[in-house]
Order: sequence, then structure tokens, then C-alpha cells
Amino acid sequence: MSQSPEVRLSCEHGWHIAAINFASFGTPEGKCGTFTPGNCHADMLTIVKKACIGQDGCSIPISAAKLGDPCPGVVKRFVVEALCSE
Repeated sequence: MSQSPEVRLSCEHGWHIAAINFASFGTPEGKCGTFTPGNCHADMLTIVKKACIGQDGCSIPISAAKLGDPCPGVVKRFVVEALCSE
């Protein structure tokens, strides 16, 4: 049985994920603090928040079959900007 790739978020020992500021599957642009969705975008913010807020770590499966394919034929990436807190 093959496994889907996944994104794993984790905080330092004793910290937890306090906020998810950006989460997109597609062609996001920018860098931490200034990400924008790009031309191809599936908003993943709600899914990532639900799975990760309050946890010390979490995993999000990544596949077009599970996430939907916002732009078939385009190479996509999954970008998450998270904030850890004590």
C-alpha cells in the first residue's frame, strides 16, 4: 500500500502551534510573512487550523486526490506559515 506524501509541522519541546497564518496548495508566492496565493490556489487554511492549532505537531496528507486539483497539469506546492508559542 502506498502512502501519500505529507507535510509535518512541529514545535520545539514544550511549545504548541498557536496560529496558522497562511496555508495554500497550488502556486503560492512570496516568503514567510508575505505569502500570497498565486494564480493557482486551493485555500487550505481551515483544514490546517483544524488539524494543528493547539498541538505540538501535526501532519497534513498532500495529494491532488485528497485536496482537489485547483489547476490540472500545473506543478503545485503546499505552503504553510505557522506560529509556535509556549
